[in-house]
Amino acid sequence: MTITAEIKQMVVDTLFQDMKDRGIESQAEYARYIKALLSVPFDKAALSSIKKPEKRNMLKDSTWLKLATHFNLLSDGSWNIAPTHGYITMTTYLNTCKKHGLWKVVCDHASFGKTTAAMDFCNKHKDTAFYIDCSEYTTKGDFITALARQFGLERTGTFNQLWQDVTDELLLLDKPLLVLDEFGDVHDSIITLLKSLYNKANRGDHVALGVLHIGADNLKKRMIDGKRKQKQSYAEYWSRIGDDLLTLNFHNPEKPKQAAKLLESDAEKILELNMPESLAEYKDDILKKVVCMRNLRIIREQINIKADLKNLSN
Repeated sequence: MTITAEIKQMVVDTLFQDMKDRGIESQAEYARYIKALLSVPFDKAALSSIKKPEKRNMLKDSTWLKLATHFNLLSDGSWNIAPTHGYITMTTYLNTCKKHGLWKVVCDHASFGKTTAAMDFCNKHKDTAFYIDCSEYTTKGDFITALARQFGLERTGTFNQLWQDVTDELLLLDKPLLVLDEFGDVHDSIITLLKSLYNKANRGDHVALGVLHIGADNLKKRMIDGKRKQKQSYAEYWSRIGDDLLTLNFHNPEKPKQAAKLLESDAEKILELNMPESLAEYKDDILKKVVCMRNLRIIREQINIKADLKNLSN
């Protein structure tokens, strides 16, 4: 991919706006944060220099690409997030966990919008809500490092010390929230690690940190099996999440028709905001595919396929 002058300018503008939004006054501090967060060669001198277009070649294209991707600057902006049932339900769960310091688990089939809602929420609350894709950080060390990067912290000693440092920073915030997506993929040691974090955040009359764990059927099975088999920390963890697992109600086995109707309604809302009028004739076909496959994620690819087919026929 070609990193154009326009992309570089957008990255520079976004970096300085992000620094302002986060209330960071020191360029050195913000440069350390970006370096730790994205693992890119970045320092105060680089941040200061790239203000001038003629000095932007000091950063490699790979660094510009990583920065642009992180800030979602490469999207064409043509896709809109719809206020679907799934989005509204997830946003409610996220808000409630954040506001009241609750620890909850959401388990539902893939492709119903859990991740989209979670990432959008964290983008809107970037100072106090932190999203981690646990499928990328499955071990204890990787998980600690991933969280530390969001605070611009790097490992200089043991992982235990880094964990203490990052959780100290986390609990200084006002109503912080951790969003742990694909939580079914993590090693059991992270369950024990988070149990200790709950204890650290427990103030007696309230918990000074909300956590929403997100996953699909594998997370549900893992939580249930862990408790049934009396695996280390699972019984205690269940007590912290309130002995229940939340869903989006898209696959209620007792009311399959109602669940299908709900899914179709969400698909219609997404299509309404994103499907061009010129493709209106394909709407029913796309809706049938979504309900049949129980997959909202295919809507975007179906729109692209129908557009290509229509162009071929013209």
